[in-house]
Amino acid sequence: MAAGRYTSRVFVVGSALKAALTAATFPPHPVTGKTPAVEFSDEDPSLGAETISVALNEDLSAFSTWARLSPPGRDETITFDVVFRTVVPNAKTSSDIWDRLEAVSAVIEGVVYDTALEAVIPFAYSGEVQAGAVSSVVPNVFPGPDGWMGQLAVSFTFLAEI
Repeated sequence: MAAGRYTSRVFVVGSALKAALTAATFPPHPVTGKTPAVEFSDEDPSLGAETISVALNEDLSAFSTWARLSPPGRDETITFDVVFRTVVPNAKTSSDIWDRLEAVSAVIEGVVYDTALEAVIPFAYSGEVQAGAVSSVVPNVFPGPDGWMGQLAVSFTFLAEI
């Protein structure tokens, strides 16, 4: 057993997910031309800005699922929510935002699944039992004071041996 594997893998998995998202190529914002920043924070975007936040989903993460008999005898199911928020001034219709959410969702989902090879992409962190999988994709479009706004939540589930 590798050193340091007697503690939760939540930090290792979160860092691997953030690194994969940071390395991904996102389509630029239609007005500013900037790509979204990836952070471990949950901030609302300013006008014309976009954010991607990586956060542990405490409700869906089942720590210490007793599944193995080897030391220390447990696996950890970890769920992270990746939340993308966007504001696009001068967006003419809600469909413009819907299309933006779809394009960004494809990139976010692509960090764990290669559509060209039709294969799951393992992160290869210490203790990885099962590569991550997308558990849900929830888009939301709504009007804002300065244009249409959107939010996308993509949930990923990972299984790791402690």
